[in-house]
Amino acid sequence: MMGWFGDTVALYGRVFRQAAERTLKNWPLAALAVGYPMLLAVLARVLGPYGVFGGLILTAAAAACFSSWLHFMQQVVRGGRADLRELGQSFGTYLGELLNVGFLLFVLQLLATLVLAPFPLLAIVFFLATLVFLNAVPELVYLGRFGAAELLAESYRFIGQNWIEWFPANFAFAALLLGVDRILPSGPFGVISAAGAGLVAAYVSVARGLLFLELTTSSRRAREFLTLMAERSGLLYETDQGYTIGDHLTMQEFLAGCYLGEHLPWEDPDGYAAFLAEKVGLSWWREVLILAAGYLAEKPGFAARQLLHQVAAQGLDPAGQLAALALAARGLLQLRARLRRPTWYAGLAADLANRLYRLLYAEPAGVPPAARHEAGLALGLLYGHPGDDSGLADPRFARPGGLPAFVPVAGGPFWMGDDAGPAEERPCHRVTLDPFELARFPTTNAMYARFVDAGGYGDPRWWAAAIADERWAGGKVRDYGEERAQPAYWEDPRWNNPAQPVVGVTWYEAVAYCAWLTAELADGRVYRLPTEAEWERAARGSSRSPTQGERPRAEGKRYPWGDDWEENRCNSEEAGLDASSPVGIFPSGAAEGGIEDMAGNVYEWCQDWYADDYHGHSQDAHNPAGPGKGRIRVLRGGSFYNEGPKYSRCGSRDWYAPDDGLSLRGFRCARASSSRS
Repeated sequence: MMGWFGDTVALYGRVFRQAAERTLKNWPLAALAVGYPMLLAVLARVLGPYGVFGGLILTAAAAACFSSWLHFMQQVVRGGRADLRELGQSFGTYLGELLNVGFLLFVLQLLATLVLAPFPLLAIVFFLATLVFLNAVPELVYLGRFGAAELLAESYRFIGQNWIEWFPANFAFAALLLGVDRILPSGPFGVISAAGAGLVAAYVSVARGLLFLELTTSSRRAREFLTLMAERSGLLYETDQGYTIGDHLTMQEFLAGCYLGEHLPWEDPDGYAAFLAEKVGLSWWREVLILAAGYLAEKPGFAARQLLHQVAAQGLDPAGQLAALALAARGLLQLRARLRRPTWYAGLAADLANRLYRLLYAEPAGVPPAARHEAGLALGLLYGHPGDDSGLADPRFARPGGLPAFVPVAGGPFWMGDDAGPAEERPCHRVTLDPFELARFPTTNAMYARFVDAGGYGDPRWWAAAIADERWAGGKVRDYGEERAQPAYWEDPRWNNPAQPVVGVTWYEAVAYCAWLTAELADGRVYRLPTEAEWERAARGSSRSPTQGERPRAEGKRYPWGDDWEENRCNSEEAGLDASSPVGIFPSGAAEGGIEDMAGNVYEWCQDWYADDYHGHSQDAHNPAGPGKGRIRVLRGGSFYNEGPKYSRCGSRDWYAPDDGLSLRGFRCARASSSRS
């Protein structure tokens, strides 16, 4: 109610101010406001003796004067300035409409007199109703231009919809006119009084016109909005009684969130805690609680913080605790976009991040993949991208350049391939590698953002391979479908969480990042993609290292964690996430040394060209680097989209064109061992 009252007062203030400004600019209208009544008074005296004929002429003259007045009102209300040079033509502008309206009113009055003559009280009521509901006819004539019959119906509709804003202003106008008539002096000052009264009359007419425009424009827009919402959104439904809120889930969640915000019973903390304990774990209430926190954050005080603290405290087991913390984090993260965050934002963000990190990474527990995934996404958003003003940093990526730890992989011989696998994995053969180091995690969006923000796409120094293959020019990489200056899914919220592996990158983009990182860190290391042999060696671990003269054998680690498939150890099709997951949320599936996400999540580009018979040509090779040329590059590790038992094996090989960047593909960096650098 107070909101409507404030809006109405603001409307009146705007209309009255504009009317005063326009009336003063058009002060000659005061002469017309005085002159027309004087002219009609003279005509009444002259035409009085002529009876009905004189009355008809007087009626026509009154309509012509009123037409002229409305002509100039239309100019002032719509354009701000009256052109008195149009005085002659103004008498006919609305003459036809006014004569038709006058005739209809005469007929109505005559019928009412005949029918209601025996009922004087009803006749008075009819007269007052006519006066009330036809009050807006003048404005409808010159601002609406309806036909005569339509004018009466439209005036009735307008008054019915806007009476609560229209009549208070008109009562004020009437009081102003009566007050001026009594206050202004007469006698010698009659001319001055008449001019003042004319100016006030002009002001009242301009103000009525401006108010009419405000009400009809806003009403029309409101009706158009309601019609559009009813036709296209599903949020509103039209009924015989008007519009009602539909059964759209988003609207239900919004209203429920507002209700929780308005009726947050702090006086019954035990009851509310019981309510939260019941609802926090239910997916139907997730969005409601997030919206309730956002609603409370718009109010002064700490109610939103208190609600989020209570949400974060829920959960009877690690899975429930992770879900509650992730929900509280989502409720807090919606406040990042505000121009002024609450003073308590940073402290609560740090608290939630620390608790999420502890349960998710520092002290991992047996929690279903979906709960780990949601918690990892929330934590990734709390940490944010480099340059965000969150003030938080993921401790796993604390090395220079936002890098994770690099895990040393011992050099020496190992058995590569699998005689029990498809033809491209055979034969199982011995290769020897120098020591190297592999990033513990795939390259994340947060890591890759440093390259993008540093203008990496625009610097030809990093794109030698792409330039040679005509896949980069003018600051854009060319993949199989488009030219772009960022990863293909960089703006897609399904893939661009800071903690998710960067996807939608071609082999050329992965190589360019490594070249940039080498120059950026300038630590004496060369950062690059791992060779296919290095990747498989890191995934299998040391259990496959052969001794001199030993025959090839098929036993050993088929998966990074061991020989047997276990679906909860990686993000494959069986996990059901249907998207790349934040890196490191499957610690039980890590390879030797804690190298994570070597199975599933996203395929990883390797340095090598691909050949089906590569294994047959690399037996007893030292640091094999793949064929010398080709058309497709090696991919390893499987993805969230693929069957884990088949495609997440350490020996599984895949390939694609180096200029193809889909959501299944990312990469991680390798470098020479520190003992060799």
